[in-house]
Amino acid sequence: MLHPILIKQLWSATEQIHAHSLLHLSKRELIESLINRIQRRKSLTGQETKDLASYIEQRIALIRDLAQSRLDEQLI
Repeated sequence: MLHPILIKQLWSATEQIHAHSLLHLSKRELIESLINRIQRRKSLTGQETKDLASYIEQRIALIRDLAQSRLDEQLI
C-alpha cells in the first residue's frame, strides 16, 4: 500500500507534466516518467517503486482523461 504523501506527490507530478506529453507517451514511458519525477524528490525503495508503478498503471485512463480536460480548458 502506498503512503498518502507518495500518492499526493504522484498527482502533483502529473500536473507538472505537459498535458500533451501525458496523452502521447506510451504506458511504459508514462509510468517511468512519473516514477523518475518522484524519485528526484524522494528516494524510493524497490517495493515503493513496484507499488507506485502498479498504482499508476491502474490509473492510466484517469491520468489521460485529466490531461485531455486540461487541454480542453486551454481551448476555451
